[in-house]
Amino acid sequence: MVFKSPWITTPDFLGLPIINVFHKQYEEVNIPPSAYSNYHVAFRSKFTAKKGSTYSIRISADDYYKLYINGQFVGQGVKQGVAENYSYNEFDITPFVEDGDNTICVHALYFGLITRAYQTGDNRFGVVCDILEDGVFFAGTDKTWKFDRPLEYAEGEACGYAAGFLENLDFRLEKKGWREKDFDDSTWENAVENPYDDHFFRAKPTLPLYVGKMEPKEVRKLSDGHYFIDFGKEITGQFYMEMTGEEGQKVTILCGEELNDDGSVLYDMRCRTKYEETCTLSGEKDVFLFYEYKCFRYVEVKTEKPNLSPETFGAIIRHRPFKNRLKLETDNELVQKLWTLFENTVICGAQECIVDCPHREKGQYLGDWMVSGLAHLYLTEDWDYHKEIMQDFTDSCKVCPGMMGIAPGSIMQELGDNSLEFPSIIYRYYLHTGDKEGIMPFVPVAERVIAHFDQFVREDGLLDGVSDKWNLVDWPDNLRDGYDFPLTQPPQTKGCHNVINAHYIGALIHLNLLRELFGLPCDYEKENRTKEAFIKVFYNPEKKLFRDAETSDHYSLHANVLAPFYGFQPEEATQSLIAFIEKKGLSCGICVAFFVLRALIHMGADELAFRLLLNESEHGWVNMLREGATATFEAWGKDQKWNTSLCHTWGAFPIALLYDDFNGKFGVKVTKIEE
Repeated sequence: MVFKSPWITTPDFLGLPIINVFHKQYEEVNIPPSAYSNYHVAFRSKFTAKKGSTYSIRISADDYYKLYINGQFVGQGVKQGVAENYSYNEFDITPFVEDGDNTICVHALYFGLITRAYQTGDNRFGVVCDILEDGVFFAGTDKTWKFDRPLEYAEGEACGYAAGFLENLDFRLEKKGWREKDFDDSTWENAVENPYDDHFFRAKPTLPLYVGKMEPKEVRKLSDGHYFIDFGKEITGQFYMEMTGEEGQKVTILCGEELNDDGSVLYDMRCRTKYEETCTLSGEKDVFLFYEYKCFRYVEVKTEKPNLSPETFGAIIRHRPFKNRLKLETDNELVQKLWTLFENTVICGAQECIVDCPHREKGQYLGDWMVSGLAHLYLTEDWDYHKEIMQDFTDSCKVCPGMMGIAPGSIMQELGDNSLEFPSIIYRYYLHTGDKEGIMPFVPVAERVIAHFDQFVREDGLLDGVSDKWNLVDWPDNLRDGYDFPLTQPPQTKGCHNVINAHYIGALIHLNLLRELFGLPCDYEKENRTKEAFIKVFYNPEKKLFRDAETSDHYSLHANVLAPFYGFQPEEATQSLIAFIEKKGLSCGICVAFFVLRALIHMGADELAFRLLLNESEHGWVNMLREGATATFEAWGKDQKWNTSLCHTWGAFPIALLYDDFNGKFGVKVTKIEE
C-alpha cells in the first residue's frame, strides 16, 4: 500500500458515479459527459516541522497537481494512467520546510473532456499525499484540509484537439496569495475524504518533470503597450509575466510557432490550435501563472495601456529531466544543425509521456514512440522512462489484447500497424540496454498481441481483412505514395495487403527472438510459412519488387521497404530494391522514413541512406531547416499536411541512426559522455 492517507476531494465529486471511458474504437458506445470540466481547486493544510529532521512527500492526483510548500513551487504531476495502475511522485521537501509551522498548497485540476492528453472524463478527481519526517509518516491528506476554487482560471474554451483549456485569467477574481504560507484560509471549506476511491499504484514512483525558468532571446517594443517576444527556439511550457495595471484592464497574449508575413505571431496556428488569451487585471500586481502547457516560440503581448515592463517576460519550461549522454563530433555543419534540431525536439516532446506533439493532441502514440523513443533512449539512457511507457501500452490491453494505439488517455484509437510493432520495440530496447530483466514482463504481452491478430489469419498464414483496427500504412494519407488498398476508418474492405502483413511477420520474427532470449519454445515454422506466403502473394520476380496488395499491380515505396527492414526479402531483389528506393526518395511520411533508411542500411546501402538523411529536396529534414525549424515538423514541409505541427517528436529518430549506423562513417563520430 503506497499511501497511508485517504484521497480527498470536493463535495461536488463525492459519490459521483465512475464513467467507463474505455471501449474498442469502432464499438458504438454512449459515454455520458463528465459532470465537470476545467475544474480547478486549491487544497491547503499546515504541518509542524522541527529543525534537523529531513522531510519528504509522496503525492498523487487525478487528473493533475502543482505543489507548493510555504509559497515555493516544489513540483508537479502526475503521469497519466489507468486507475488500476496509477502513478505517484516523491519529493525531498527539506529545502522548502521551515522550523515550526509550514503550509502545503496543492493546485489540482480535473480536465474532464475526452482527450488524448489526460486519462479523464471519468468523474475521478482528488489528491492524496503522505508527508514523511526522517522517513516515517506523520501527516497527510484528510478532512481537515481546506479547499477553494481559484476562479481566476475558470474561463476558457478547449483548444487544439481538446488538449488543453485556454486561460483567460481574471485577476479580479483571484484571492491574492492563496499559494503563500500565511494566507488566511479560515473561510475556506473543508475537503471531504473519498471512501470510494479505486486507485491502485505502480510499484515505483515516476520521476517528476524538470520545471525551470527561461529568459527570452529577444524582447522588442512594437508600440506603447505592444511587445514581441522571441525565445529563440520551440519550447514546451508556459509564458510568464508580471504586470501592474488598472482594474479591469485587458491584456491579450498571443503565442505561436511561426510568424506571419508582416512579422506578427501566427497564433491561430496551422496545427489547428489557437493560442489567444485575454486576461483581466486586478489593479494590483498580477503574476501570470498559467496552468496548462503550450508549445510555442513567439509571443505577442498587447494592452491598451502603455505600462508593460519587459523585465517580467519569460517562460516556465517543462520536460522529463534531460541529461545528454551522447556527444557528436563532426565537421559537417549540416549534420550538426540536424543534431541540434533533433535534440530540441526530444526535449520538447518528453513530458510525463513522450507526446506526439505538445500542442494539438499531446498524445502518446505507440507508432510515434517506436521511433521518437529511440532518440530519447539513446540521448538519455533513461531506462525507467521507457519501461513506464511499455507499461502504459500494456495497461491499454485491458481494452483490447491487441493493444491500443494511444495510451494513456480517454480517447480510444487503434492502429494495427503500430500494435504489431510492439515486439520489435521491446527487443530493440533490450539490444540497446541489455536490460533483460526489464523486458521480461512484456514478453507475454507481445504474445497476446500477436494472438489477437491471429484471428485474421487465413489458410496460407497471411492476415486478411484486419477489421477491428485502422490499417494506417502511413500518415498523412497524401504521403502514402499511392498505396493501392482502401484504408478506410473503420476498415470496410476485406482483403490482403502488404504493409499490415509485413509488420505481422516482423512481430513473429521479434517474438521468436524474445522467446529465444528467455529460453522459451520458438515457432519458426509459423514465421517461415508466413514469410513464404508473403513472397508468393506480393513479390513480382520479374520486377524484383513487392506489390501493394494481393489484387494490385502498384508498387509503392511503402510496399518495398518493410521486407528488407525486417530482413526477409529475396536475396535476388536486394539491388532492385535499393535502386527503387533511391528513385523514390523519401516519398513517405516521416515515421515511415525510419523504415526506409534502416531498410537501406540492412541491405548494405549505408551511403545512400546517409544521402537521403541529408537530401535537399522537399522531402527531408534539410527542408525543415530551410523553412526555419527549431524542432522537427510533423511533415517534411509546413504545407505538406493540412494541420502540420511544427513540433512533432517522431522526426527526431535519426539520433539512433547517427549513433548505430553512421557512427565512424561520413565524417560522423558519436560517443557516450562518461559520468
